[in-house]
Amino acid sequence: MKSIKDRIRYRFNVSIAEVDGQDTWQCARLGVSMIHNDKRFIESAFQGILTEVCSVPDIEMTAQAIEFV
Repeated sequence: MKSIKDRIRYRFNVSIAEVDGQDTWQCARLGVSMIHNDKRFIESAFQGILTEVCSVPDIEMTAQAIEFV
């Protein structure tokens, strides 16, 4: 988990943390945060993050959600 978090953090310049599942073996929930004044830029970055995570062979994404505040 650390390597994928580090790769996403540095490649996309976002904040990322495990927000749930730390006590569950082979399960994790990641929270990613980004601040920018262009919503399209954020949408593009998050699409890249999803692509990056899905490209890791040992990771199976079961759900994802993007929320703008």
